[in-house]
Amino acid sequence: MLINKRKIEFYHNDNALTDIWKNSDVSNYFPSSIWYYLTYENPNNNEKSLAKLLVDKWMLFVQISSEKKKSTNKTVEVYFGKGGQYRADDLQNRADMLDQTEAFVTLMKQDLKILAYEIEKLYFK
Repeated sequence: MLINKRKIEFYHNDNALTDIWKNSDVSNYFPSSIWYYLTYENPNNNEKSLAKLLVDKWMLFVQISSEKKKSTNKTVEVYFGKGGQYRADDLQNRADMLDQTEAFVTLMKQDLKILAYEIEKLYFK
């Protein structure tokens, strides 16, 4: 098996992962309704928001290390900043994180479709 350790420069001025990572109050990349869905925390049952669960999942699967090493901080700056030098596996990891974020938004869309169906069934039939 060949291992490619070559790095390439890849910059992304628009980075939706930044808002997830920073857990911002207001998102620069997501519409407000989706951002509310991703960041809502129910104070009554101490559940984490979906955005925090995503970050926890990234750390659990070691997509992002929870350690405070200098090399880890560089990786965090590249993933959640404006970009920089990526290896092939780093780009794949970034794509995986974007896919996981997309999956959460897709779940929201499915929940809304179910809600719309139930409302229609209840009030319009």
